[in-house]
Amino acid sequence: MVAVESVPIIITMLLNNMGVSLLPDYVVKRYLEQGLLTKIHVSSLNKKMALQVFYHKEKKRTPTMDKLLFEIEKALAPQ
Repeated sequence: MVAVESVPIIITMLLNNMGVSLLPDYVVKRYLEQGLLTKIHVSSLNKKMALQVFYHKEKKRTPTMDKLLFEIEKALAPQ
């Protein structure tokens, strides 16, 4: 297994039949539509992903940023 953090490099590797990857649909949408990549549905996969949000602490937070942070906190709150 190889850990690669660059999405363009991951896509290049996929296009060259160098493995499989977990990527969001929006990243590979055009490759799927062009038939260059194939989506594999895995029903038993329970993948948890880390989420990090970075913003400049000395800059004003916009209402949009506040809404985003609110929605993230709401989505991650225990049910």
